[in-house]
Amino acid sequence: MSFQLYDEQNFYTHFGCMPPTGLFSLLNDLKLRRSLPVKFLFENFLFCVEIQELLDIYDPANFRPQHNCLAFATTLDGADLLVDLSGLSPEILQEENLGYLDIDSIEVTLQDLLNAKQEIIG
Repeated sequence: MSFQLYDEQNFYTHFGCMPPTGLFSLLNDLKLRRSLPVKFLFENFLFCVEIQELLDIYDPANFRPQHNCLAFATTLDGADLLVDLSGLSPEILQEENLGYLDIDSIEVTLQDLLNAKQEIIG
């Protein structure tokens, strides 16, 4: 499986802003990509995040211009995980398609994901 390494210059050219802190550390993690799906377990939270797939952030379908958000992953439940490109919030958002789009914070950040214990599912 091949994937492209993401870098700040291309991201800035594409979106006109710098990437959220930690986004490239997650997306460029080859070990993580080879282990998917992965459950992220947190010390300070009673829930986990289960990521099925890391998305191509340059695919236009993954940009949500109305919210200035970018989908970077899909959960096992089929929801997209998003980051805010405005820099106003470091929290990861979750977008569920329930017949209408529902976007809510999952109250963890990219840094929380990077610090979480990873457990391979399956």
